[in-house]
Amino acid sequence: MNRDGIYNLCNAIILQACTDYVSGQYKTGPLENFFYSSWYSMLSRERIDPDLLIRHLREERDNGKTKRIHKEHAQVHNGMR
Repeated sequence: MNRDGIYNLCNAIILQACTDYVSGQYKTGPLENFFYSSWYSMLSRERIDPDLLIRHLREERDNGKTKRIHKEHAQVHNGMR
């Protein structure tokens, strides 16, 4: 797998966790634990603050928005290639 493939996989994992959080179909505790985990830190290359991300996801969930998470909030390596 090339570097772009690895970045895309990391982004996809984080994006799925964000989508699951906003959907409300899953318990938020385990998802929040993921956002504070060393695995998340490694996947995001410590570029996305978990507190900021969770705050944004809560707002989207609480406002009843079911639209796809904006890519700028889930992009891990924005401009870092």
